[in-house]
This record gives sequence, C-alpha cells and structure tokens, in this order.
Amino acid sequence: MIISTLSPADVLTVTKQSAPKMTDDARVLLAYVYFYDQRGGGVETAIKNDKQGLGITKRNKKRFAAQQMVMLLNVLAHNVLV
Repeated sequence: MIISTLSPADVLTVTKQSAPKMTDDARVLLAYVYFYDQRGGGVETAIKNDKQGLGITKRNKKRFAAQQMVMLLNVLAHNVLV
C-alpha cells in the first residue's frame, strides 16, 4: 500500500509521464512506485538511528500484550524525538 498526499496528476507530472495515463490505475501505481524509489532515503536512516538509540532493535517481552505496549511506547518516544 502506498499512501501519498500527492495527486495522481502531480505524480505523473513529476515522473514526466503524460496526463492521459491518469485513468490507467496500473500506470498510476507504477508512477507512485517510481517516485517513491527516487527518494534520498533520509527517512529510513533517521528511523534506523532512532531505533538504535532507543534500543528497540529486538523484541524484549514474552507476552504479546506486553510487547505491544513496549512497541507503542517506543513509537511515542520516536515521535517525540522527531
């Protein structure tokens, strides 16, 4: 699943594809994927650094509910840091 705030017309313009392709769902999806692949990767690097800094690289709890709470607290810590 790709979630984007850009409209299909904007993505097709940025990826230098013609506007009539906007009605073809497969071509629009490929344009979104191509656009996503052209990013710099800074977001993934920042998330990796946060995970290492917060110590959330591995599972700590044996019970699923407890691990879910730890994960939610880690997400909160990540969002506060960002």
